[in-house]
Amino acid sequence: MAGACDPSRSSCKTSANDMQSLIRAPVCQVPQFGSMFLVDTQDRSQLDAFWRVEQRCGQQGLESLRNGLEYQAGMRLIQARDAHIRLSTYTDQAQRISRSLLEKFDAMTPEQAFALDANGVPVHEQLKQSAYQQRSVLLEKTRQRLSPGGRRLSEVIKDQSPPLNDLSRRYAAEQLIRTNPKVAQSLNVPADAPRTSSQFRAAVKQLAMNAGEFESDLATAARSPAVSRAVIDAAGRSNRAVTALARVSRVAGPIAAGAGVALSVHEVMAAPEGKRLYVAGREASGFAGGTIAGIGGGVAGAYLASLACGPGAPVCALVVTVVVIGTASYAGGALGESAFEHGAAAAARSGAASQPRGGASGSW
Repeated sequence: MAGACDPSRSSCKTSANDMQSLIRAPVCQVPQFGSMFLVDTQDRSQLDAFWRVEQRCGQQGLESLRNGLEYQAGMRLIQARDAHIRLSTYTDQAQRISRSLLEKFDAMTPEQAFALDANGVPVHEQLKQSAYQQRSVLLEKTRQRLSPGGRRLSEVIKDQSPPLNDLSRRYAAEQLIRTNPKVAQSLNVPADAPRTSSQFRAAVKQLAMNAGEFESDLATAARSPAVSRAVIDAAGRSNRAVTALARVSRVAGPIAAGAGVALSVHEVMAAPEGKRLYVAGREASGFAGGTIAGIGGGVAGAYLASLACGPGAPVCALVVTVVVIGTASYAGGALGESAFEHGAAAAARSGAASQPRGGASGSW
């Protein structure tokens, strides 16, 4: 075959038989025309055959794109709905709660911040607890409304909110590293290291889990108004990668779904008069198969992401899940169309077999 050709040989050409094999091949194979050693440019028959192969490959590519839009239309709508729920029920409301509590916090004097309620809890800690509890409620409320795959993916990215005491210790650790040179030196991290750097985050985690000689300082900082404010502020932040994908999906999902539906309608309307019902059934089967398989793919993708990515890797989890959903939707849509076509063919054969044979025409 042409693949065995050695490009270092100027006389190496694709034979007529090889080119015909490419034309008849069930899998699209485009000759490397640019390298000039696969196609004899002086042979008009080979040039014509090359363009036939290229045209067929282009048609197959467009057909795959069209099928992908049609098969995945239902899943795109489900993903857009999940994205809208996440943004409206969780992200936007969490930001409003955080802003509202921050306004109350910033309006307080130091004396008011340390004022105790009937249970002996300072006001600034009451606000911290309120922010934590309201965000936890939002998270659970949002997950209950998501699709099965969306809910599982949310759990993979973050199973549940960490305990409030752990959050307080983490932000207290950040504060100590920034303000206490001895702490920063003991952890071998610059006090002005970027908050998102791996070195700083590792130091914060180490100090929060085992403060050692700085335990007393850490416990005091965890009960400070500065840490309360940090927790309240964090309650309004969500994962950037997940939120960005949700904002894109909320807009792009309906557009892609609309394009898929429009293509299916066009297929039906362009079919011959007697074939429109058949084509409509085939398109509906592809839509249903892609949607059902996509829902299952969402759950399976999230499960695979939990194994492949582990906790705390949202980008990895999103990529794995999106790939699995897309693959499952396409395969399910193709299977749905194939099942419909086989069923229709079987029904046609059965109907033909039940017709009266010979000249005996209706003797009832």
